[in-house]
Amino acid sequence: MAETIYGEMWTQVALAGLRKDLVGAMICNSQFKQEVWGKGDTLNIVGVSTLTDKEYTDDNITYEDITDSSQKLEIDKARYVAFKREDAARAKTSIEKMTEVVTDAGYQMGDYWDALVMAEYANAGLDSYATGTTPWQVTATTAANIPQLFGAIVRQLKKANAPRGDIYAVVPPEIEEAITMYFGNKGPSSVMSDDYVMNANYRGKMFGVNVFISNNLVTGSSVTHGLAGVMGTSIALANDIITDEKLRLEGRIADGQRILSIGGIKTYRPAVSIDVNLNETVIA
Repeated sequence: MAETIYGEMWTQVALAGLRKDLVGAMICNSQFKQEVWGKGDTLNIVGVSTLTDKEYTDDNITYEDITDSSQKLEIDKARYVAFKREDAARAKTSIEKMTEVVTDAGYQMGDYWDALVMAEYANAGLDSYATGTTPWQVTATTAANIPQLFGAIVRQLKKANAPRGDIYAVVPPEIEEAITMYFGNKGPSSVMSDDYVMNANYRGKMFGVNVFISNNLVTGSSVTHGLAGVMGTSIALANDIITDEKLRLEGRIADGQRILSIGGIKTYRPAVSIDVNLNETVIA
């Protein structure tokens, strides 16, 4: 089958795969992307100083200077996928099959970025525990902890004066199972919706919290680290596919296809980002 479409088509297909079914792109602020950037570049995250209100009295008004605070987002990561297609097998590889392959290539790179976003729990300024330093435990006999878990996340963000917006929590599949168990005998509930319009890992709202399920959360020392905050307000993500090219391979009767993705991640407002500590050994 003759192939006449490459370049921009495959780049868009790979980009679709890069963002498909992954949580990181949903919860991060991605407005810091520039038109042109490459590995080693630095993006500036600019914030404005907080103003102070004062008691008003006649002839006693002071004017504050507005100062900028800038943080650096380093474009320091690069990932690639490369594959070849022998001429002898070209007739068996249709455009539809190639679309599937390139989409998967984008997904594999996107999964890497997603895991990096989840690892940002280490830079969160807040910790969520059941009590003291005891991680949340959600089991078949303690599924009632589900309301306390999400209620505590909302309370912490409000006490931290987090910006208004959609609160999110990224939790592991075991918590999704515990939610199902919690509502199993309670009949229809308006608390947890079945609206999956955002992506396949969105599971609706629980007590005012948008719940996302991810298998990319970090687990260590029997603790799974969930991530919570206000969507688009604390973690910056800049990633893109900058190279998608076809070339004739030297010494082979075959074409090569290679795709390069670069990017960087930065927690720029740790004061409103929460590391949700879950005892994964007893979940569900």
